[in-house]
Amino acid sequence: MQHYAFQNNGTGVYQLHRVWRYRGELPDGDWRTAPHETVYAVLAGSGQMETGEGSRPLRVGDLVVVPAGTWYKPPSSQDRTFEVLALELDSDALLQGMDQARPDQVLQISDLQTGDGCRYCLEAIYQERMAAREGYEEICAGFAAVLYLLLRRGIQQTADAPERTRSTQQCTQVKRYLEIHYREDINLEKLADLVGINRFHLSHVFRRVFGVSPIRYLFTLRIHAARHLLTVSDRSVAEIGMDLGFSSPSYFSQRFHQMVGMSPLEYRRVSRKAGRGGVQLPLPLPVADPEDSIS
Repeated sequence: MQHYAFQNNGTGVYQLHRVWRYRGELPDGDWRTAPHETVYAVLAGSGQMETGEGSRPLRVGDLVVVPAGTWYKPPSSQDRTFEVLALELDSDALLQGMDQARPDQVLQISDLQTGDGCRYCLEAIYQERMAAREGYEEICAGFAAVLYLLLRRGIQQTADAPERTRSTQQCTQVKRYLEIHYREDINLEKLADLVGINRFHLSHVFRRVFGVSPIRYLFTLRIHAARHLLTVSDRSVAEIGMDLGFSSPSYFSQRFHQMVGMSPLEYRRVSRKAGRGGVQLPLPLPVADPEDSIS
């Protein structure tokens, strides 16, 4: 596990310290006090982290902010597919709005659009710092500025959120179901029946809780899997699309281009070219829902 430090990369609002990524269990994964605000983004697999409040399960897509001074055990898993990207930074303003009676409260940002944007920026910062090409300091600073604003938004939303209601719990159940069954034939009616509520109510509450519609999240999971398969396998575009639940190769290509900004074949070419240099393309930034149709 390689750590990459920063020199004088920050503003009066925040200061970057180091960025790193790892898989599975940390060799030095004992309990510790966070020296700086630390952001963990789960890129793959599932694991857990320990805090004073107990064990916290983590899954792909989760984003956790650990305040400086918190006594905790970093995210880890015996599963080697568990992958985490982490960044340390200092900022007095970042955690404003948190419960002042609990300054060591670990926050888990649940808004999907905010989380996707944060992961995109974290990945870009890591890749730029790792490659250390000319101008990387300025590029890292630019992505860090966006990351800081997204984190502030996510933290404020988390701090202002009311107690979890039954509807919120139902939405979480739907989200977990999609993460497991995203390859299957799924529609909004089926998801609503799963938790016993009206499909229009489910769509409204799911968007309020997670920032996107259930169907948009389904497509995000499918396209994420497609990006991986296009990079590491030689399967045809048609095979990948059908395996991931798309009704036709043309519809798969249409959705892929809409969400990633390039065709599946073009993505395969670009990602493999980047991969030869040990560089992974960042996740695409989320875009607004065009519709809630799967057809």
